[in-house]
Amino acid sequence: MISKNLFFKLIWQDFKKRIWCPILIFLVYFLGLELRLLNYFERMERYPSDYNYTIKHYLANEFFSPAQNYTVTYLTIVVGVVCALSGYAYLHSRKQLDTYHSMPVKREALFMSRYVSGFLMFLVPVIMHTLICMLLAVANGAISVHGVLNAIGFLGVQILCFLLLYSITIISVCLTGNIIISVLGCCVLASYSSIITYVGHFLYNKFFHTYLGGSSEQALAFSPIGMILKLHWYAEEYHEKNSGFSYRCILPYSLVILLVIVVFTLVGVWLYKMRSTEAAGKPIAFSITEPFIKAIVVIPVSIYSGLLIQEFANSNSFGWFIFGIIFGFIVIALVMEIIFRLDIKCAFYHWKQLIFNGSCLILIVVVFKYDVLGYNTYVPSEKELSGCAVSINGLMNISLEERTKNYGYQHTSALDYRFEHMNVIDNPSVMALARKAATDNLQYTQYDYYEGIEDSPEFQEIQKKEKGYREIAFQYTKKNGKKVCRQYVIDVSDEETLGLLAEVFEDSDYKLGAFPILTNGWKKEYSYVDCDSNDFSGSVKLSPERQAKLFEVYQSELLDLTLDEVMNEIPMGNITFQLKGFAMNEYGGYEEGYKIYPSFVATIELLKEYGFDYTKDLTAEQTKEIRVSKYCEDLIDPEVGVETATAERVYSTARTNEVVMKYTDAESKEAILVSAINRELLSGVSYYFDMDESDEEVIVYYDDNGIDESNYYCFSKANKPDFIDADIEKEIEEMKKEMMAE
Repeated sequence: MISKNLFFKLIWQDFKKRIWCPILIFLVYFLGLELRLLNYFERMERYPSDYNYTIKHYLANEFFSPAQNYTVTYLTIVVGVVCALSGYAYLHSRKQLDTYHSMPVKREALFMSRYVSGFLMFLVPVIMHTLICMLLAVANGAISVHGVLNAIGFLGVQILCFLLLYSITIISVCLTGNIIISVLGCCVLASYSSIITYVGHFLYNKFFHTYLGGSSEQALAFSPIGMILKLHWYAEEYHEKNSGFSYRCILPYSLVILLVIVVFTLVGVWLYKMRSTEAAGKPIAFSITEPFIKAIVVIPVSIYSGLLIQEFANSNSFGWFIFGIIFGFIVIALVMEIIFRLDIKCAFYHWKQLIFNGSCLILIVVVFKYDVLGYNTYVPSEKELSGCAVSINGLMNISLEERTKNYGYQHTSALDYRFEHMNVIDNPSVMALARKAATDNLQYTQYDYYEGIEDSPEFQEIQKKEKGYREIAFQYTKKNGKKVCRQYVIDVSDEETLGLLAEVFEDSDYKLGAFPILTNGWKKEYSYVDCDSNDFSGSVKLSPERQAKLFEVYQSELLDLTLDEVMNEIPMGNITFQLKGFAMNEYGGYEEGYKIYPSFVATIELLKEYGFDYTKDLTAEQTKEIRVSKYCEDLIDPEVGVETATAERVYSTARTNEVVMKYTDAESKEAILVSAINRELLSGVSYYFDMDESDEEVIVYYDDNGIDESNYYCFSKANKPDFIDADIEKEIEEMKKEMMAE
């Protein structure tokens, strides 16, 4: 049994041989910690108005947070690799191995002495730098109990990150016989789960049109880089929700990583013990692992090559993807064979394995291309489910922007909000719509764009066929807690589909989960609401009494809103609820995307009582002028190849092919104001409100209580004033005559 003295002598001997390593690590962390911290202290002192947080908050929740300070983690990853490679590089030298193995010391003891030595080379400098940072914090008045605790947690995370990369690099060195292949092996082993996640995401996204994507939490994380990314994702999620950071949020997953480190270390010990001295200098130390290593590298790299070639070709063609796979497979398979044999003549030495890996690639492509496993058509049965969330894309998508304590703002998309808060039950139309969408298996046609494609019969046929296509997302929650997400394409021109969609939209459970104001509104305090009608904008201040009354009225009418109204009626206006901040009267964010429809009579009357009238329209007297513009390709001079038409009758401008008409007479202004539709009213519902919009853009300039204002409008073809086309046509003829004269 090795004595303690001999063990420590081995550690000390390694320290002396690799003294450059801790010195280099000390210098690197000085740049990543103290220098960076002092720089921030200086900037915060010089420009305090640029920061929304205090110096104490910065130190605890930014500098010592893995959610914000990525730089040090990157350094730690590199340091872990360097320490392992430099510490175990002797395994690649037969001469050094003979010397070490001739010592009366067990291999396990040799391994652990080097392991501890490399770890201490990292640990001592990092602890020193962390303590120095704490002293700097004390000197600058940035210290707090929370900061001290987060500094300890920060140190713990860096240790975990180091040991993960340190252990996996040691495994790579034990598996290989020279330094170059060790580095390549380390890159593969350290990031393999991230590579597989990316390749998998690409395949799902390319071949499964119902794939909704995955979050960082759902990513595979069995290799060190994947685990570190997942750890940081947990930290970021906590940081966004709480505007600060506490290491308690990542403690459970840190324990998982610690267990993985133990496993990696034991694997390293076992490989070190089993590794023969003759393996030094050989590409692979264990020949039995060679086929496995080739397969796990060649297959994903070949698929990734297909992606790259398709991107380079700037085409959606499946043929380019297949060509890329074949090209990548031939190159990477032969290169790996040459590397393992160290002889270019041995490129086809293991031809059977080439056939096997090629067959695996063919099988993967066939499974994804033809959806052999039925991914696109999968819908769970009602018996499996405890609930379902539905997000109808483009139909009153409410976005949230909320102020977070001592920090910025957190944005929540409509899809994320609905999947988190919605749980529709006891509505057979939900699953009937999902089954119909999966059975119809509709998808948008992919094509390579070229100039003039809009005029081709094929493109026009596609546009006509897909005019009613809309996207809808489902999140199935199974009784075992697992969530399955799918995004389908439905055709609202189909009466059965439209009927099912209406029953889903009008379900109270859907609306409660889709519109935050129906569920969370009573929990929050709003300072005012922004009101936008067809012609005017304004704000209404809210007291608690006003808020309660407005919510009562608006919620009732929103719950009664039907899909037929949304698809066939133009909203009278928009309403945005502005959240009160943490300080009195402070802006705290908003809830945007709510509509006011003509049927919302009680809401319109109440807001009129509060000070904003949705029924008020611009008059011709208030309007200074109206400009109607239209893009006309015919005004481009084919001989000189430049746009030669001008609109000098309206205003001086550069050469353009846009015709602009100005109206100042009362009769024309009145006719336009009656027909013009504010574009903002259509945002959030235009995807379902099928208005046949004309090509003209309308800008109305008006006087609002002594302030010059302007609004942007459009026409529907059915309601466009008759004189618009005649005036524009006349102007085009005049401009063409001028062009001929020139």
